[in-house]
Amino acid sequence: MKKVIIIGGGFGGLTVASFLAKAGYSVKLFEKNSQIGGRASTYNVDGFLFDKGPSWYLMPEIFERYFKKMDRNLSDYYKLERLNPNYRLFFEDGDIVDIPSEIEGIYNVFEKIEKGSTKKLDEYLKNAAYQDNLIEPILYKSYDSPKILWI
Repeated sequence: MKKVIIIGGGFGGLTVASFLAKAGYSVKLFEKNSQIGGRASTYNVDGFLFDKGPSWYLMPEIFERYFKKMDRNLSDYYKLERLNPNYRLFFEDGDIVDIPSEIEGIYNVFEKIEKGSTKKLDEYLKNAAYQDNLIEPILYKSYDSPKILWI
């Protein structure tokens, strides 16, 4: 049995380790932090538990595709429920801002904080969509060989 060492237990390291293990490799994974998961992990401050996200689940199709490749059904492991608000921001001065789950609500929050800011938000969202289209071929490229050429 071939042996492989993976350095880093974030999403990338865990994904590579699982694919290699599925392919029959003996895998050892090393992580510098006290827990694995990277952005999907948590930390504790004064008894309060914080996620290192929430952006870890902005692209659910990636997780669905991964579970399918592992011959698993994502819904057997967890169920997602849309929250409203998506999350709440707490500021040092005591201000609290709720970020809604629907885009119109997000526009309203932005406009309340800064008039005209929805134009900037639109530019940001268009740029994010453009970058998403650029990264998709990289995410779904076959990495079956270490001799991959980046073009």
